[in-house]
Amino acid sequence: MFRICELGFYSNKKKEEFHYKFNSGINYFVGKNNSGKTEFYTLLDYMLGASDDSKKMSEKECYKDVVDFFSMKIEYDGETITLKRSLNFDENYIETDDEENEECLSLDMYRKRLNSFFTKNEYSLRDLREFTGEDTSYRAFTMFNFLSEDKQGYTENFLSKSSETKYWLKQDAILNYLFNKNLAELRNKEAELKDLTRQLSEKQTEQQQNRFILNKINSNLQKLSLNIQYTGFNAEKIKKAVSDLKTMDGKPKAAKEKNISDLEVKYNSIHEQIKQYNNEIKDVKEINKDNTYRIELIENLIQLTKNHPELEYLVNPSVKILEDLNNTVSFGSYITKDETVKKLNKELIKVKEEIKKNDSKFQVYSLDEKKKSIAVIEEYLDSGYKFVNSDEIAELQSKIKKLKDDIKKLKNDDSNVEIEKFSKIITSFYLSGKDTSNFISEDSERKGFIIRYAKKGNILQPKETKTFVKDGKETDVEINYFPGSMARHTAMQLCGYLAFLQKLLENNRFPIAPLLVIDHISKSFDDENKKAIGSIISNALNGIGKDKLQIFMFDTEQAEAFGIDSTCSTNLIDGEKTGFCPFFVANR
Repeated sequence: MFRICELGFYSNKKKEEFHYKFNSGINYFVGKNNSGKTEFYTLLDYMLGASDDSKKMSEKECYKDVVDFFSMKIEYDGETITLKRSLNFDENYIETDDEENEECLSLDMYRKRLNSFFTKNEYSLRDLREFTGEDTSYRAFTMFNFLSEDKQGYTENFLSKSSETKYWLKQDAILNYLFNKNLAELRNKEAELKDLTRQLSEKQTEQQQNRFILNKINSNLQKLSLNIQYTGFNAEKIKKAVSDLKTMDGKPKAAKEKNISDLEVKYNSIHEQIKQYNNEIKDVKEINKDNTYRIELIENLIQLTKNHPELEYLVNPSVKILEDLNNTVSFGSYITKDETVKKLNKELIKVKEEIKKNDSKFQVYSLDEKKKSIAVIEEYLDSGYKFVNSDEIAELQSKIKKLKDDIKKLKNDDSNVEIEKFSKIITSFYLSGKDTSNFISEDSERKGFIIRYAKKGNILQPKETKTFVKDGKETDVEINYFPGSMARHTAMQLCGYLAFLQKLLENNRFPIAPLLVIDHISKSFDDENKKAIGSIISNALNGIGKDKLQIFMFDTEQAEAFGIDSTCSTNLIDGEKTGFCPFFVANR
């Protein structure tokens, strides 16, 4: 059971208080324009943790110098809490029946407490978090709670809050989760991905340790003038080389490799070649630039002879010279040495590394220093470190990439059965108004009429079936039907909201406040069709349960005009009260 029990206003001057009392089911509020219907609508969201307009609350005429703070009492499945918010969006309190908590909460902490209150199934919330890759709180689900006046009549991206970026970014992930047919498989894939990611992290950590050990051993091998490199997989060979050196009393064998002087000569030679080729490339670029100008000149001269044939005897020799010159110098484009330079640069790096590696071999190390190097090498070789093959890491990375691609595809794989079921729920809600609305009655007579739901774009598309004759055979084809009136669109939109709430409230799977707040829905309906709203809402409430979904409606018409069986009907202008805020006097 869910119910917002009351909403309190507390004045900041006379220390007065005023409380609106609410019932389960439909709570209806009537008031003329500028009586505060939309402000009431907005305040309900504010009490549920909204912040968009909260920094301006103290500047609103109906609150400024009038209201100190607001309170809201909520009952939900046996729990009761009281929310308190001031005009300062970061000054909030939450009290329970067990204790009066005077601790001031920031907006972030206020939302976290409310998220815990509205989360009835932690396992589903965990699945949702793993599916979306982020925390999705009750605030994201308020997109299903509020149908605003300015967004009525939308059948594409039809949730009012979806026009706000922060909700729009959350919408697709939530819709993917709601209609996905692979949730069980995704859980297994996510668990596998988590395990592989852990393995990769461990391997990469080991690889970092391996590099440290390799550097330590190889730097000490260089001090011993041993012409050998430790790879992590040739420990026995290294041990034998060190053992042989120890039997020689630390005297190294004659080095077969080139000495540093030879390597430096090679390095300088390669460096000069690179320099020479780079100069040639620069020259060719300049020549090619000149060629461009020559070609333009030739073309201009040829064009000149076309217009003035009498000048050919003067122009042709120049054209012939320029063509010969161009043919000669254009050959330079084929002597560029880009590939050669690349190869020489690679060779230069190798020689540089060889110089660095051999540099220590020609330094003089004492016998004690060499003994220390031997001890370090033997200690690391006997340490038992397991060396990671880079192929293992590459294989893990490949598996993780493939798994992520599979998960991405699975997340976008909709259940046609669920979408078909959802479309039928929307349609049944809509058609429940056929006895109270002319246009719904007309739609019900259309052959095969159904409101198809499309997840991509969050679209409600009405369709009907047409019969076509081809080659003497009749074929039924479902085609789009485009409703023209705003009332039709709004009625379908309302049914979309109600269908989502029914789906979301099943089994308490999602962190959602079970309420629907509707602002001034009558504006697009004429007198003959207004009662369809009451029929649709009543039918939906009977299916969902009046104790499971609470509805707040704000309008200029009396509830009877909609055929609404309201359990609580309130006039915003009553007695001395000039609007929804009891302490504000309009036009004072």
